[in-house]
Amino acid sequence: MRLNRMLTVSALVAVMFGPGMSAPAGARAAVVNQQDRVFLVASHQGDMAEILSGADAASAGTCSQVRQLGSMLVADHTRLYQQGAAVADGQAVLVPPTPDPAQTRVVTETARRQGADFDRAWLRMQEDFHRQTLHAGTQEAAAGSSPQVTALARATAPVIAHHLMLVQQAMSQC
Repeated sequence: MRLNRMLTVSALVAVMFGPGMSAPAGARAAVVNQQDRVFLVASHQGDMAEILSGADAASAGTCSQVRQLGSMLVADHTRLYQQGAAVADGQAVLVPPTPDPAQTRVVTETARRQGADFDRAWLRMQEDFHRQTLHAGTQEAAAGSSPQVTALARATAPVIAHHLMLVQQAMSQC
């Protein structure tokens, strides 16, 4: 049943945001390096995974912190998704329409769990996802060439760090 909810949320994300951003017709080639591209793709896919898994936690979590965090992640990562998509589009960087296969696998495996087992697995997943995102942002800030992409990485870092802190707090309570 939870997997069906996840597929429904996935379909909603696709309808709300489209199948992925593409470069506008006639867009001039942006000056971005490989690091900028890697960050934009990873950020985009991470936001989609967070939206999907957050929606599942908001409805299926048994611990109130998990439900609240799930709702927060949907709202915050929807905003970050839109910001990142705008930067990717402005830099003529194509981003994929789905989370990466590893993210999809762990989100799906977590969605199959129930009760406190779901809550614990979801929180561990969130801790991993947010650590990975912070690491990607640090790499972008150090090695990116596009001022717009590095600014995006710097602007998202406090939001991601806040999420990580809340996840770690919830791990001690759920």
